[in-house]
Amino acid sequence: MLAFSRQQYLEPESLYLDLLIPDLLGFLQQVVGDNVTIKTRISNSLHQVFADRGQIDNALFHLAANARDAMPGGGTITISAQNIFIDEQEAANHADAESGSFVYLAVHDDGAGMTSDVAKKAAAPFFTTKDAGRGAGLGLSTVFGFASQSGGFAKIESRAGEGTTVSLYLPQAMDARGFGEAVQSRAEAQTILLVEDEPEVRELVSTFLRGFGYRVIEAGDGRAARAVLEGDERIDLLFSDIAMPYGLNGTQVAEIGRKLRPVLKILFMSGYREDFLIDSGQVMAGVPIIWKPYEKEEMARMVANALKGSTEL
Repeated sequence: MLAFSRQQYLEPESLYLDLLIPDLLGFLQQVVGDNVTIKTRISNSLHQVFADRGQIDNALFHLAANARDAMPGGGTITISAQNIFIDEQEAANHADAESGSFVYLAVHDDGAGMTSDVAKKAAAPFFTTKDAGRGAGLGLSTVFGFASQSGGFAKIESRAGEGTTVSLYLPQAMDARGFGEAVQSRAEAQTILLVEDEPEVRELVSTFLRGFGYRVIEAGDGRAARAVLEGDERIDLLFSDIAMPYGLNGTQVAEIGRKLRPVLKILFMSGYREDFLIDSGQVMAGVPIIWKPYEKEEMARMVANALKGSTEL
């Protein structure tokens, strides 16, 4: 009821749904069972949203569970996400909605569907089509309340015999709009020097970074990184492991980089304990560290934050 009335406490943060949703698929598959297939249609260039991650998880849980219950004999759930612009005419069709840039998140099932009369009431608190004892009727109202409290809106599209789609429209994060536009040219505009001595880790991180649109130069140790820094290649961010072989660790590479390129941005990664790095003098004041193992989403956020204000030429 707090969610429905827009009074629940939220802890919003900037999120990429294309990074968040894949991490939830295993859990959602357990929720729906083996006789339901989950498919995804997710754009790989989604804008950030500013929303409560726990409530997004909760919304997908409720929508997946409702879709499962609408398909007692099994079926398919499709989770979609894409960028979308809502004009003033479309916004006028939804209470409290405003025009602007949104990220569209939808869950579709190919179950029994609902009549128009039932669909109109489906998001009302305590309304349920389930048998007594199988639901309190608060799942959809919670989802709709979360979308509204986040500055967006939600809607239901359903036809008897043709399945149901519940869509959330979450506003693009205000502080990410310029960043989102820059994604299109990031491959040319922002270059990351990735320094990692483990080939498998380096390949995986490089793949992620290129997937985000960055141009990546790889170095397998400190000596190779120094050679790149001494060259003419544009480098916007040095993203380096700290502990490395062959005499030059990440901190030493960073110090060389700062002497050669005073405005160079730096981000460290490490699997060692922080107290060990401090005791061994391998921590550089003011440089953030992402600790292994880390999530893809966390890396995306920290790289983006580290690159803010980059002026490398």
